[in-house]
Amino acid sequence: MLSTIGFAASEQPHFWREALVRAEVTTIVETPIGACSTRAVQAWVVVMAKTDDPVCYLSWLRNLNAPIVMITQRTNAMQRLAPQLPKLAFICHPLRAELDLGTFLVLATRRTGGVSVVSAPQFHAVLPGIHSCQ
Repeated sequence: MLSTIGFAASEQPHFWREALVRAEVTTIVETPIGACSTRAVQAWVVVMAKTDDPVCYLSWLRNLNAPIVMITQRTNAMQRLAPQLPKLAFICHPLRAELDLGTFLVLATRRTGGVSVVSAPQFHAVLPGIHSCQ
């Protein structure tokens, strides 16, 4: 169980706050994205809007004091910045983060290094009259 998680979102903060509650986080330390926080937390959840330029937040992200789970549709842009962010643990597409946020947070607190990129899930539609060969 995770007790204290830092949280900053530029998009859908209410939705992601509820996702943290569902992940059984007991204390959510919320801060505006880009604002400093000196509170000790086990991990950070940062949600960036599709229109946000991750480079603008680079110095802020470097100063976060715990492993980071980054939720963004711009996974490629964040992946390019990963070498500059030693505390970045996961870069997750929102569709994946929504399903497994609690798991990503637990894994982030236990990581020993490196960044995992979790892309959007692939959906395979089977149309009427067309058979799937999987």
